[in-house]
Amino acid sequence: MSLYPVPELSGAPSIRGLTHYDGTIGDRERVRMTLQLGKPDVYGTYFYFDRLKEIPVRGRLGEASELSLDALDSAGNVVAQFLGQSILRLSRGI
Repeated sequence: MSLYPVPELSGAPSIRGLTHYDGTIGDRERVRMTLQLGKPDVYGTYFYFDRLKEIPVRGRLGEASELSLDALDSAGNVVAQFLGQSILRLSRGI
């Protein structure tokens, strides 16, 4: 997964600390993710542009800016995991 801040959304005054990202999963799956970045807890949603159904995510922000996110189904079960740190460096200068 690669994500980049959405300037027209992320540059606006933050609503409850939300940060918006556009990116891709794999080669073709365009996504938008909205995260509330806390330390250590992270919450938010993402959706695929071609499906427009929000998928909740929750995770943790580690000491060295590692981000671990779990995508959840409607029952709260983990259905996918995302690991990384580059999106936080791009948006927060971490």
